[in-house]
Amino acid sequence: MMLYLLLPLLIAGVKSQTANVTVEERSGAERNQTFTVSADENVTSILTPEEKKENEKFQDQDTASAHRHCDHPLLVYASHAYCGEPFHNEMFSISSEDWCHLEHVSRPYSELTRCLEKLSNLTDCFYPNQDTQDFFIFIHSQYFHNCSNEELVFEDAPHWLVMVLTLIPVSIIPVLVYLVVWKSKVQEHGGRQSSGDKLRFRRTIGDERVLKDRRDVIQVEMVGHQWFTRINNPTARGAAAPPSAKQEPDMSSRFLCSRNKGRCHRLCSVVVLSTLCVLLLATCAALAVLYNLQTNRKSEKLFSHQTLSNRHSSLTKENHKLKRDNEILKEQNARLDERIQLVNRTTAELESTNLLLSWKSSELTERVVNLTSTNTQLTQEHEQLGQYSSEQEEQRLNMSQSIELLVSSNTRLQEETRRLSETSDLLSDEMIQVKGENQELLEINDRFQGEILNLTEVIGAFSKDDLEKLQEKVTQLQEQNQNLSAVLVREQQEAGEREGRRTTEVQQMAADVQSWNEAYRSLDLHCPVVNQKTRERICKNCPDRWKQFESKCYYFSSRTLTWSASKSWCRTQGGDLLVINSEQEQKFIFRSSRSPDPSGTRLWIGLSDEEEEGEWRWVDGSRVSPDEQYWLSRPGVGAEPDDWKLDDPLGEDCGHVDTSENALKSWMDASCKIAYRWICEKNF
Repeated sequence: MMLYLLLPLLIAGVKSQTANVTVEERSGAERNQTFTVSADENVTSILTPEEKKENEKFQDQDTASAHRHCDHPLLVYASHAYCGEPFHNEMFSISSEDWCHLEHVSRPYSELTRCLEKLSNLTDCFYPNQDTQDFFIFIHSQYFHNCSNEELVFEDAPHWLVMVLTLIPVSIIPVLVYLVVWKSKVQEHGGRQSSGDKLRFRRTIGDERVLKDRRDVIQVEMVGHQWFTRINNPTARGAAAPPSAKQEPDMSSRFLCSRNKGRCHRLCSVVVLSTLCVLLLATCAALAVLYNLQTNRKSEKLFSHQTLSNRHSSLTKENHKLKRDNEILKEQNARLDERIQLVNRTTAELESTNLLLSWKSSELTERVVNLTSTNTQLTQEHEQLGQYSSEQEEQRLNMSQSIELLVSSNTRLQEETRRLSETSDLLSDEMIQVKGENQELLEINDRFQGEILNLTEVIGAFSKDDLEKLQEKVTQLQEQNQNLSAVLVREQQEAGEREGRRTTEVQQMAADVQSWNEAYRSLDLHCPVVNQKTRERICKNCPDRWKQFESKCYYFSSRTLTWSASKSWCRTQGGDLLVINSEQEQKFIFRSSRSPDPSGTRLWIGLSDEEEEGEWRWVDGSRVSPDEQYWLSRPGVGAEPDDWKLDDPLGEDCGHVDTSENALKSWMDASCKIAYRWICEKNF
């Protein structure tokens, strides 16, 4: 009965044990786990706030403990020498196919971890630290980068299997108990039968005593004992004599002994079965304990594998990120190599330019004095050219028509000059005449003054009437004098006005003469006289130092200016920076702009992307045609435009031609602040 009562308790205990194992595994994994992988597979901490603070304090121990000085170079060297080499040997002793199996790599990995921790302590560093983390990343990238990210699953034994393995030995116990009870009943039934036989035997002995006289032959059979009594032959062998009084106690004692033996036999059976039950229970408990230990080991292995998988996943991602960063760095390194080559080439050009400049420095120093004296004159001429540029442009456009006009104007100018000369002579005569009249008036005035003095002297000799008459004459003479003075002043004013008009006309004539002289000089420049006798002229479409190509004139400078200064200079000449519209024009300017000086191989053209980066436009506002682009492209180095920002943070926004390259691949972009030669372009 006790066993039947213990059976439900045992089943409940097994269920609770398996449940407890699962709960303990989870709780143990949560207690032991420091990091886990979140939804975005980033390594995050699941520590409590207090533990988190302690962990943060631990991470800041290098700053808090100033007395500890970690020897990072020694730690890195010792990590590779004393921890990495044994780990490499262990891993090479393992087949590469088993590197992703936890049971093969757990021992070398644990030894590596312990070795790094010891080295950190020996080098006075905290553990973990950045050096050990980098070393782990190196190890994972070398051995575990090909491992699958799928985690190994250590499944527990099914609950039904545990229940079956537990209930099978427990269910045997009732069967054995039943067999013991059944055997006891059978033995009791056999004992009862033997006791009945013995009672019948006693009754038979009593009957024998009663029937002594009769001497009848009685035969008694008993189960397990046969008694054959032969009265007729009491001495026969095997004959059973009637028991005596002494034989009855012996028989009863033997009967009691047989009963005690049966009871002892049953007791031994019960003891043995009970011992077996206890052993079975102990075996079940041992199996449960072993199962628990095995499950704990599996949970520890599962946790260890999960930790390694998480770290491997994070390290793999970091490795991929580092690979991407490495590729980016390689690209940047390639670009830097290009820039370095360009800088080296530019440096060589600058060195050669420096040598050339140092050679020309003495010559330029001598010319500076002369150029300084002529600078003012050139500046004035430049301003005049700027003022007359629009008029000259119109005159140049209609130069063929203005030749005849200039000839006729020359004749008219000569006539006007002659007429002005005559007018000047007339004015000179009039001036002389006016001066003579003025002198006469002065003489008359002097005479009047003399007469007045004479009259004043003779006043005393005249009478009163004569005085009145003389006074009237004096008044008349004074009025005449005033009238003559007014006429003289008016004549002087008119003469001054005529002189001013004459001076203005002379100045205007001089200006006209100067303008016509300039026009003649321009005519001589564009249409020089080829025959002095016939005064025949042949007109040129372009000025001196300008080259003609098709219907345009081109100027290739020998000096250097910035891009904006070059554009301003071209516009003062009635043109603008070069706009390339065809392949023939590109070849012409490339061929015409070549220079033996290596420092003068680059020339500004009217190309820029200052308004919008990447959208190149000409100075006339038009976009660069996709079919007419001649950008430089170097195999293995790069293609222009590249907007290099090392020399100028604003980048390269202006275009130029490099005559040291191919004619149809010579465009480059550069900083607008650099001084290069330039190419101007204008119509006839």
